[in-house]
This record gives sequence, C-alpha cells and structure tokens, in this order.
Amino acid sequence: MDTIEQRAGIVATHRGRPRQPLGGPAAGGSRGMQFNGGNVIECAFVYPVFVGTKWQDNQTWAALAGDLQLFMKDIFSSSYVSTLYQYGFLAGASPGAHFEGAPASSTLDDPAVAQIVANLKNDGVIPVDGAPSQSSIAAHVAMIFIDDTVQFNDPNIGGASCVQLYGYHYFNTSLLAAPFYYGLIAPMTDACVAGDPYMSPVSQLDRLTRVASHELGEMISDPDFPNGWFSPTSDEIGDICETTFGSFQVSYPDGTTNTWAVQALYSLYDDEHGNPICVLSSSAPYTPPADAPARTLAPEAASAASHLLPLPPTYRQGGKIVRKPSEVHRYMRRIMGGFSHQQIHAQLPDLLREMAQVMERGAKLGQAAASTGAGHRPVVRKLG
Repeated sequence: MDTIEQRAGIVATHRGRPRQPLGGPAAGGSRGMQFNGGNVIECAFVYPVFVGTKWQDNQTWAALAGDLQLFMKDIFSSSYVSTLYQYGFLAGASPGAHFEGAPASSTLDDPAVAQIVANLKNDGVIPVDGAPSQSSIAAHVAMIFIDDTVQFNDPNIGGASCVQLYGYHYFNTSLLAAPFYYGLIAPMTDACVAGDPYMSPVSQLDRLTRVASHELGEMISDPDFPNGWFSPTSDEIGDICETTFGSFQVSYPDGTTNTWAVQALYSLYDDEHGNPICVLSSSAPYTPPADAPARTLAPEAASAASHLLPLPPTYRQGGKIVRKPSEVHRYMRRIMGGFSHQQIHAQLPDLLREMAQVMERGAKLGQAAASTGAGHRPVVRKLG
C-alpha cells in the first residue's frame, strides 16, 4: 500500500496497482492485526448522506439512493456484521438519510467533507456525540455518497475519487467539541470503474454496497485511523480482503428477501483458528476492549429500533432542513401497519403531540423526579 494512504482508511482502485505492505512488526494472526489502544465503535448509528443534485433530480440516481438506504438498514440485521463482534462492535442502526444537494464546490477535499458533516451535526440532522471516556464508544456517523456531478480530490488522503480511490473513512477533532466520524463513497459509475476487473462486471448498486461495506467495517473497527484495529503490515480489516466479494440476505415477515453485494472482511478469530481469513460472517464472540465492560443488547430493544427506523429522510432546501410531508405520511402508515390514525384511534395525533412535549422536556423532568422522588407531572390536554 502506498505510504500516502496511511492518512486515512481508503478503498483503492484496482487497475494493476497492487497494494503494498506498510512494513512493521508482526502481531496477531497471519496479517499482524492488532488493537492499538484507540477507539472502536460499539454502537454505530449510520446516516447515509447524499451529496450532489442527481440523487434527487434523476430517476435512476434517486432509485439508487432508495436502495442504499435499505442496504444500510439491512446490514445491521444481517450475519455480515458478526465478523465485527471480535473487534468490539455490538449493535448498529441506520436512523435516517439526508439529501444535501449540491455542495459549495463540485470538488471536495477532506476538510470540505468534514465541514459538511459538522454542519449536519450543528443543524441537528446527525446528533453530536459526547467526548469518549473509554475505548468503546457509541457514535453517530455519516456515510457520504457523491454522485458524478461531485468529485473528491485530496492528495493528503490518497488522491481523487475514481482515480486512486473508491472510498475512504476518517475523523475530525477540530470542528466540534468532540471527535466525529465519516466515510465517503465514489459514484461508482461505469466511467468510474472502467478497466477495473473486479468492479466493472457488476452493477453500480453492487459496486456502491461493496465499497460501503468495506468502509463501514473499518470505520467501526478503526474509527481513529490507525489507532484502533490496524496492522502495521497489512492495514485495516477491509484492506486485507478488498478483492474478495460475496453477498448476504435479509428476509422480512412478508416473504421479501433482499440480497446485497458486499466485500469480505478480515477475521482475526478465523485466522487464528485455521479458517479462511476473509469472511462474510464469523462465529467470533463479542470481545470489548480491555477498558470497556462487556455488554449485551436485549433482543426486544433491537426489534423495537428496527420497527421505528429509518426515519423519513431530511433535505436541505433554501438553507433549511425539511422533510417531505408525503414521506412522513408514508412513514406513519408503515409503523402503524398500514392503518390510518382514524382506524386506530381518532385521538392519536393528540397523543403524538403530547409525546413530543414529554420528550422535549423529558431530561428536565427526569432530573426533577430523581432529586425529589416525585413522579412526572402529566401533560394536560383540554377536551372538547
């Protein structure tokens, strides 16, 4: 791997440019994988962010955006993420997508990408995370997809999208009070992958999900590149396997089955047990970092989150963050099982407004109840 790529975790293009080893001492397994004392993301909340005008204005690109949102939802309920348990990952979700539209400049570098994410956090689209107190963290991260009206080019990261790289992940510590994390995926059009024997034979969607799975796995296991799970001889868990591909499936109660193309990830557990090292799933147990307690996620909590998420997407329009009423309506019908609110209860809108009031002042009420031992004061709703 070229030394320039040490700046951030990237997916390199494959046009006869082999990845070269970085050099350094060996560690675990056959590839020298080791934990370097930084952070790992135990709970990942991943927000797809679509940058460029075509994601909204072009029917083909809009369909891709819909597929990518579903992919980000499905991946966390699939067996694919089982490989990440050994690196401290426990659970994840995709709370909702955002459509940013055209960026200030059609050519982005890493500072510009970081600024887009910081703006979304300041605008409340992606929550701001607190400063980490231990290696195992929960993080709300952005996965940015650019269309072909936008180019990424930053020599400090690894070069230009579709020329030297298909994607990368990185972090920023200067724009907000606490570090935040993000990835970027190239448009993966036919022109982007021309001459690549691994990517050109498959569809644009398959290319996008392959690269996204690579970056997601590395962002979780090595968010503060290269201070998480990183090998001084072989790089990150996606880099080791970046020409090994496969798929996973997720089935729904209505009989629908989604099949998604992904890249295999390196499994230190399987390497040390004599199995193939590039896997699509693993029986590796959940292993938190040494300074973090082992935790479990109640199945009912995961099921509830799956039912409510993703939320309707947000859009940047005229300097404001908005949601489309039609998509909010479709979301409400989905979580209510296809029934209208009148079919459930005519007072449901009033209840939802009350719930919003409780949630908005919930922290203050909780603190007051904890200090006085009193229960919460009910929300009063006038009748008639």
